Amino acid sequence: MGPANEPHQNQLQPTAPDNNVASAALSDTLKRKIEATGALLKHASQRHGPALFLCGRDRECAVLFHLVKTFSPGVTVVRDDPSSQTPVKEILSERRGWITVDRQELSPDEELPQKEWDDYHNLFRFSPLSEWDREDIDRYIDLFRVAVPAPAARN
Repeated sequence: MGPANEPHQNQLQPTAPDNNVASAALSDTLKRKIEATGALLKHASQRHGPALFLCGRDRECAVLFHLVKTFSPGVTVVRDDPSSQTPVKEILSERRGWITVDRQELSPDEELPQKEWDDYHNLFRFSPLSEWDREDIDRYIDLFRVAVPAPAARN
C-alpha cells in the first residue's frame, strides 16, 4: 500500500480481524460522532494548549482515552486516584482547558454543551462525548477493541 492509499494518521481504523466487516458495521451516525469528537479534541489542544483529561476507570474513559490518543496525542491524561490529596482545582490551575467524559444522556435535566467556559475552574471545559449514548460507547469499544478496565466491563 503506497502513501496515497495509507490512512491519515488521525483517521480511526477499526481493529477487528476483518477491517472491511468492521468498517461496514460502523454506522454513519457513529462515524459522524467520531469525526465530530476528533475535531473537538484537535480544537481543544490546538487552541487551548495541551488540555488536561481527567478520567476514572469507566467505559466512557476508555473510549475517550482511545480517541484522545488518536486525535490529540499532546493531551495530558490524569487518571482519577481516590487516594490523591491534590484537589482538582489545583491540578487544573496551570491549564487552559480540561476534557470530561460527561454525556447528555446521563444528565437529561441540564444542557451539556460540548464546549463551555467553566467559571469555577476559570478555563474551558470540553465534553466531547456529550452527544454519545450507551450504545455508541459499547459499539465503539467492540469495533475498535478498546481495552476496558475490569470493574467497568459489561455485565
